[in-house]
Amino acid sequence: MVLKSSRNVLAVFLLLAISAVLLGGCHRKPTYYATYDIAEGKWYADSAILFSVPAPDTLTEYDIHFNLRHDDSYPNANLYLFIEVTTPGGSNLRDTLNYQLATPQGEWYGRGFAGVWEVRMPYRLKMRFAQEGVYAFRLVQGMRHDPLLGIRTVGMEVGQSAPPGK
Repeated sequence: MVLKSSRNVLAVFLLLAISAVLLGGCHRKPTYYATYDIAEGKWYADSAILFSVPAPDTLTEYDIHFNLRHDDSYPNANLYLFIEVTTPGGSNLRDTLNYQLATPQGEWYGRGFAGVWEVRMPYRLKMRFAQEGVYAFRLVQGMRHDPLLGIRTVGMEVGQSAPPGK
């Protein structure tokens, strides 16, 4: 009787493990992903980061995120970014964004290991590209410190939005 019960438990465990692997494999790959290393962890105000993103299509909704890696020497709880987007038709769109990187108590948001933190910051969610072609994204740090210390990498990710209910 104990042997049969152990087999049932093992079968249920294997079924759950296989299901977890299969469901985990359903995560969508980004359509576009690029990162730039910041030399010596010093991001100068006149050092723009450029991303050239080919618009896959104009019908699908996409999510755009910026990915930031910083270390414990980063002196602020937030990060201002000036973003300029140039469309394939030549139009320019400008944004000023303020991302919170730490709680009011000084604890960093994101995932961290050995004093380096990674934060995924949403820019546009469920967005459709207005026209096909290459969109140019230009990012400049908008903080008072120049250079801004503690920034290791800045990245950009574009991926299909999750269907409703997921």
